[in-house]
Amino acid sequence: MEPDEVPASRLQTLGNILMWVGGFGALVVGLLLGSAAGGAPGGLSVGLGLIPFLIAITVASFLLGGREQVEAAEEEVATSTGAR
Repeated sequence: MEPDEVPASRLQTLGNILMWVGGFGALVVGLLLGSAAGGAPGGLSVGLGLIPFLIAITVASFLLGGREQVEAAEEEVATSTGAR
């Protein structure tokens, strides 16, 4: 695909914020819930507590767009074929 064929996201900033909040939130809440579970690894409470953060990460991935990845892949191909 050409970079012009891939739409740029207008909500990229919101996507970045959601990705960071989802990632760090899942880390912190997962550690807190895991340590509060009495040392027992896993558990339903940990899984249910992480659902909002996993949803935030999933929504963020749709908001980030794909144009940057297509442009980066084209640059990588151009540099690898030009170096040979």
